[in-house]
Amino acid sequence: MEPPARPSGRSDFHIAIICALPREADAVYLLCDHFYIDDDIDFGKDPGDSNMYTIATMGRHNVVIVTLPNMGTTSATSAAATLRISYPNIRIALIVGICGGVPVTEQKELYLGDVAISTLVVQYDSGRQYPDKFIVRSTIEDSNGRPTKEVRSILALLETEHNRKRLLVQATAQLKKLQEKAINEDYEANYQEPPNGSDVCYPANFLHKHHISDQGVCVCIQGDKVCPRATEDSCDTCGCHEAAGDLCRIAAPARPLKVILGRIGSANMVMKSGEDRDRLARDHKLVAFEMEASGVWDEIPSLTVKGICDYADSHKNKAWQHYAAAQAAAVARALVERLHIQDPPAAALSTQGSREKSRLNNGQHAPGSRTMSNMTIGSGGFVNQGDISGGSWNR
Repeated sequence: MEPPARPSGRSDFHIAIICALPREADAVYLLCDHFYIDDDIDFGKDPGDSNMYTIATMGRHNVVIVTLPNMGTTSATSAAATLRISYPNIRIALIVGICGGVPVTEQKELYLGDVAISTLVVQYDSGRQYPDKFIVRSTIEDSNGRPTKEVRSILALLETEHNRKRLLVQATAQLKKLQEKAINEDYEANYQEPPNGSDVCYPANFLHKHHISDQGVCVCIQGDKVCPRATEDSCDTCGCHEAAGDLCRIAAPARPLKVILGRIGSANMVMKSGEDRDRLARDHKLVAFEMEASGVWDEIPSLTVKGICDYADSHKNKAWQHYAAAQAAAVARALVERLHIQDPPAAALSTQGSREKSRLNNGQHAPGSRTMSNMTIGSGGFVNQGDISGGSWNR
C-alpha cells in the first residue's frame, strides 16, 4: 500500500484518533507506520489549544492522534472542539480504547477482548429528574442524534458479510503485528491474551465484597454492605469466585476476534454496577459503556471503537485492559486502511494555484481555503490476508 503524500500543514489531515488513556494511545502508536516527528516535522497547533498531538501515517492516510488529559465527556468535548480548530479539515474521528461490556444482549454473549463499534451513542447521565425517577434523553430531538451521513455509509458497508469478514481478517493480522512489535521494542505492557480462566462474568446482583472474611467486624458479612477495603481488593482476595461457584460464566481461552455493532452508553462516570448495567442496556439496547464518545459526537463525525476489558460491574479490574486496547487499535487500523477521503472536483479546481497564498506561518492553510472532503469506505472490501474464518461478528 502506497504511503500518503507528505502533509504541508494541519489542513492536510482528515482523520483523527482520540484516546482517553495513555495505554490506549500506546496500542494505537504501535500500529502507526511512520511518525513525522522523526522527520522534524511539527505543525504546532492553534493558540489556546491545550491538546497534545502526534502526527503519523497509517496505511494510505495521515492521522493525528490526541490523548485526553482526563477521562470523561467534559474532557472529550473540550479536546474535540479545539482539535477541530487546529485541524479544520478533520472528516472523521475514531475514539479508540477500552470499555465495559454487556455480557448478554439480545441473546448474544459478549466476552472480554471483543470490540464494540458504535451505531449510536446514548448519553445516559443526561436527562430529566422527576420526583420518582430519572428519564434519560433518548429521542432524536434531545439526544446525541443520528450519526452523520458519512458515518452511516461506513456502518452500512460493515453490515455486509463481504466487508465484515475482511475486517476481521485484517484486524487479526494487525493484532499480531502489534503484539510482535511490542515484544521487539521491549514494551513493558503485555498485549497478549490474559491467562485461561481470567475472563469471569458474575451474576449482575453478585457483589464484589469479602465473601470469606478473616475479620469478624468486616461489614461485608452484613447483607449487601461492602467495606472500603473490599473495593481495593481483587476477586481472589475477596473470594468472589469461590462464593459464586457455578453461577459464574468462564470464557474459553484463545477466542477469535469478535466485533459488535451496537449502541454504546456514554457518561461522565464509571459504570460499576451489574444491575444498573443490565437495566440501562435493556432500556436503551446498549452493548457497552464508556466515558468519552458523547463528548466528541456533536463536535466531529465519529465512530467509537473500543475493546471490552471488563463487564461494567463491581468486579471491574485492569487485567484485560492492554489486550482489549490492542484489539480495538487493530480494528481501528483496519478501518482506517479502507477509508477513501478526497476533495470533490470543484474544490480541487478552486484551490489550484492558491494554496501557497493561503498558508499561515505555522504551516496551516487559512480557514476556508479548502472545501469539505468527501469520505467513503472502499466498496471493494477489506484486504483479504488469508483465511476469513478466524473471527466472528454480531449485530
